[in-house]
Amino acid sequence: MDTSTVFTVDQIRQAEQPLLEAQTRTDELMQSAAAGVATAARMMLERKPVMDMQTGVLLAVGGGGNGGDALYAGRDLLADGWTVDAVLLGRDRDTGDVRVHQDALDAFTAAGGTVVDYGDLWTQRPAPYRLLIDGVLGMGGAGGVDPRSATVLDLANRWLFPLLSVDVPSGIDADTGSVPDPVEAPDPFGDREVPFLSHAIADVTVTFGGWRRAHAVNAFCGQVLLADPALDDKRSIGGELAKIDAWWRPEPGVHVGFSQAVEPAADPRRTHGGIDHGGRWDASATGLKTPDLHAAQLAGPSEPGPYDDKYTGGVVGVCAGSSQYPGAAVLATTGAVRTTSAMVRYVGSGSLEVLRATPEVIWSPSVAETGRVQAWVVGPGRGTDEDAATELAELLSRPEPLLIDADALTLLSQRPVLRESLVARGERPTLLTPHAGEFRRLAEAV
Repeated sequence: MDTSTVFTVDQIRQAEQPLLEAQTRTDELMQSAAAGVATAARMMLERKPVMDMQTGVLLAVGGGGNGGDALYAGRDLLADGWTVDAVLLGRDRDTGDVRVHQDALDAFTAAGGTVVDYGDLWTQRPAPYRLLIDGVLGMGGAGGVDPRSATVLDLANRWLFPLLSVDVPSGIDADTGSVPDPVEAPDPFGDREVPFLSHAIADVTVTFGGWRRAHAVNAFCGQVLLADPALDDKRSIGGELAKIDAWWRPEPGVHVGFSQAVEPAADPRRTHGGIDHGGRWDASATGLKTPDLHAAQLAGPSEPGPYDDKYTGGVVGVCAGSSQYPGAAVLATTGAVRTTSAMVRYVGSGSLEVLRATPEVIWSPSVAETGRVQAWVVGPGRGTDEDAATELAELLSRPEPLLIDADALTLLSQRPVLRESLVARGERPTLLTPHAGEFRRLAEAV
């Protein structure tokens, strides 16, 4: 089967139905799917937690099949020695009674799993979990989660541990990738209602049989892995999908853009609380599949995701070149364009040569008149006169990361006030790139 093909919810259900009818033991297909969830969870649990006391796994359990998947996966993790808790979030729409896949719950509790009350989740600060498994809603559960579920899913963000979604992150439309509006809910740690996202933001999503459309277009799915649940007779969801004639296929030679599968974990949409969880999880030994991607994509920088723009890709400002050294401006800006910068701004007198070589560069007459920049480069061919010193002083005072090279390094060696400004930058990222002679001059100056 072409693993760049994506499927609708109806097609997935069409593939599942004959397998459900052919089961010879309780929840045969569901338990196979849960094994894939447990495999992904084990991979994620290898990552060191942010806090040492985060030792357990929390299951957010809805009333449908995804909740059953989570409970059976929890049973498997209990067998590995993990402490696993489950909070039951499914409710009957008419009576408000708890709704849960009972056979899966019985298997979970028989294995030693603990069902915790919703209110008990807020008694420990921080929460003692290193992984949250999202089994609240299934692939037909678009429209957003309820307020209680929203606060539980937010635990991963609040206490900086990763989230694993079953099939599709709860609340996200599997066919379109659309997300619902936030929901108002009482803050469990406060005394007022505040808005919560009404969908999960997954670090990893494990799905079954074939990719859903949401996986191709919604970065909130995180890194997407594919399991192929099967019956004991080896018939699988993927095998049934291969029999469907009406599947959606891309044009020959065109791949569906699963860019989020290699998107860096430092992306704020998937990095809980601004903490980098360490990049893409290594699924190579799990037996789970990842989307078809060219080797160059896997080895190098990822392509922009569905919510990226020039600022999420990074804007570099370059202060380089002069009338005496116009080539320095061209070389520095061309280097910035050809690496990973989404946009390059140039400050200097070499604009004609720069724009002739790289017309996508944006020119500004001065640092002060330059638009938004997220990192600066200063020095190559810039000169060491008063104008250059004033420019360097301004850049040293700014909050953005700064790379100092060439003539700017000479200015640092010549002017104590600039060295004092350099020290005053403190923890603001600053990189000096001296060659041997420049290093000697700096060392002698200090």
